[in-house]
Amino acid sequence: MARTPQRGKVAHGRVSGSTHSRSDSDSQAELAELRVDGLFGRYDHRLTFPHLPESSSEPSLVILFGENGIGKTTLLQMLDGLLGLDFDIFRTRPFRSCTLRLTTGQELSVATEGAGTPLTMSFDGRTGVLDPRRKGALDPKRQPEVGELSAAFREARSHISFQFIPTARTPKYPMPPEARDWYRYYEPSPLDDQPEVRLRLGMDRLRLEGREGTLGSQVRQFIQDAQGNYRRFFATESALFERILRAISGPDTAMYDANVLKDTIDRISRNDETYLHLGIRPEEWDYKRLTTVLASADLQPKQLAVLGAYIEGLDARAAQKQALVDRLLTFESVMTDFLKDKTVMIDDHEGLRIETATHATLREDQLSSGEFHLLYLMVAALVATRRGTLIAIDEPEMSMHISWQTQLISSLLRCASNARPQLVLATHSPDVTANYRQFMVGLGS
Repeated sequence: MARTPQRGKVAHGRVSGSTHSRSDSDSQAELAELRVDGLFGRYDHRLTFPHLPESSSEPSLVILFGENGIGKTTLLQMLDGLLGLDFDIFRTRPFRSCTLRLTTGQELSVATEGAGTPLTMSFDGRTGVLDPRRKGALDPKRQPEVGELSAAFREARSHISFQFIPTARTPKYPMPPEARDWYRYYEPSPLDDQPEVRLRLGMDRLRLEGREGTLGSQVRQFIQDAQGNYRRFFATESALFERILRAISGPDTAMYDANVLKDTIDRISRNDETYLHLGIRPEEWDYKRLTTVLASADLQPKQLAVLGAYIEGLDARAAQKQALVDRLLTFESVMTDFLKDKTVMIDDHEGLRIETATHATLREDQLSSGEFHLLYLMVAALVATRRGTLIAIDEPEMSMHISWQTQLISSLLRCASNARPQLVLATHSPDVTANYRQFMVGLGS
């Protein structure tokens, strides 16, 4: 007997759009809910994404579980398709409608009347009809309208960084984001259907464009981007501007101690040298000249106040760098906890350097399947933005020992320190979920 349609349980107490006060980062669009009706002609699923303030100590985590064939993987594939505006998954799976709602209230939906019938896509008052067999509009003359609709959605989700990691169904080395994003817009031949061919095509394209597409290159790019736009990746509470205002407008009394300021610039200088191997650029400031000025015996209180404000500025930027340093060192520590005969280190040239116990250097593709998947997942967490990063992982336990599975979620959260990525996992492993049962969302019966 066929089972009656079941609706996925909503994660308890973590419904998006709760009544906490919203900061500027909260006002940027994030995912609120995914609804799929009539999946396989039998199931209605509803997935609510937590939307938590940065002050919350609770992780933004959803763990999907349910019987085989209930649609866990398909849910993640549909989410990936909607966010990338790639509707091929909807052309091959039976369903009635699928809707993705953002925290802004905007909704992207796709619906069909049955197998082989056109797909109706809608967003923010716009509607387009897609061909049921191939990419693009049903009526080629309507393609500009579909393009405008797609552009509107891309703008609405521009602050959302999404990575779908279909761990169980890719070749040994999953397609990096750059290759996957290129492949979305590539028109493949029937021979290009195999995952291994997709990966090779994407990687070959990256090489032609001068981009490696390796995990190391992702880490190197993250380090560069984080130094250029700190607030994109890290939460911060800085009162530097207020302190400078007080320094330049206060009374003519010494607000700073020259010896304390000297200790501060000594510390900043030492750290600048220490972190060079991580690829972190030092500040452009003159340590020797500043030391000489601070040693002057005839410094006036107002002069000392201005120098103090300047050094506080250096110290504030050093604190921002320290958040980046802490995340990078945490990543190294996490990988050390997992790997017993290999070491993964941040490298200022390659992004990552992998060494054996005998100090031989390895490429990423020389790792075992389990080691590479682990590294792939941890890098995805490492490069997470402050808000707006969603990482969806299908069966993260694949190729991993049970001892690794029990550490997996906590390690992902550690690697994304000072950021709040949303994690969505589909798993059958009780070891992965052992310490996070409250975040489990059941699908089906």
